[in-house]
Amino acid sequence: MTTNVPPSTPRLIDGPDDAPATVLLAHGAGAPMDSPFMAAIAGGLAQWGWRVVRFEFPYMARMRETGRRQAPDRMSVLQETFREQVRLERGEWPERPLFIGGKSMGGRVASLLIDELAASHGVRGCLCLGYPFHPPGKPLTLRTEHLASLQTPTLILQGERDTFGQREEVESYVLSPRVQVEWIPSGDHSFKPTKSSGLSEAENWVTAVGLGDQFLRALLRGSCELVRPGLAVREGDGQRRLGCDALQAPVRSVFWRADQHLPPPHRLPPGPALFLRGVHDDLPDSAQ
Repeated sequence: MTTNVPPSTPRLIDGPDDAPATVLLAHGAGAPMDSPFMAAIAGGLAQWGWRVVRFEFPYMARMRETGRRQAPDRMSVLQETFREQVRLERGEWPERPLFIGGKSMGGRVASLLIDELAASHGVRGCLCLGYPFHPPGKPLTLRTEHLASLQTPTLILQGERDTFGQREEVESYVLSPRVQVEWIPSGDHSFKPTKSSGLSEAENWVTAVGLGDQFLRALLRGSCELVRPGLAVREGDGQRRLGCDALQAPVRSVFWRADQHLPPPHRLPPGPALFLRGVHDDLPDSAQ
């Protein structure tokens, strides 16, 4: 069966054009690509020098246009949209290393495709932000079968009290040796901690960004050594100086749509906790 996907979807691009790699991130089921969570993760990774591309699945693009809630597309449409974005990146930057991932449902779709896209397009790894191991309250309805046999490096960042898979549950699952799980302390599905933990949501987002950065640079270490010690911020222009010249460029964020004018570009401020409000930020981030 042919799956029809719109030829273009809204995209946000953060980070320098001459970054050593691109990270292609998809949103979760209920919140768009410019939700506070997605903006914080993308902006944080961009400040470490990565080029981060966010995109929207067709149903979310329609929600942005109409302002009306819609159910996520069929899995076949979600997957083909992700493939299209990978093909677009490979067409524009054929030699640049590419990673894929996403929040919740977006990360699940990426994980379902990672071995295929590693073979067909050379994708290096997968970054899942709050993986939906099972629907909340349904711990026996697992979405883990493919995770047991993955061959491509995959990092799952999971809140310790995530209702889609808490630590004591996830640690009992059979996962491929290529799948690494790192825990966000006291975090829920969006890494928000309890008040009693003494942590803030922004601090947990910073932790997630740091773990993601370590994962990415570990996989790229053979081509460009990203050096965390000695980091310095160049005052006034939002640039960070790291151990690789390719990473010394300003962060930026750009809306793009081929057939429609979207809101004007947002200039991202320096700092890991970045907020770009979207019209559907109040929707629950569930996973289908």
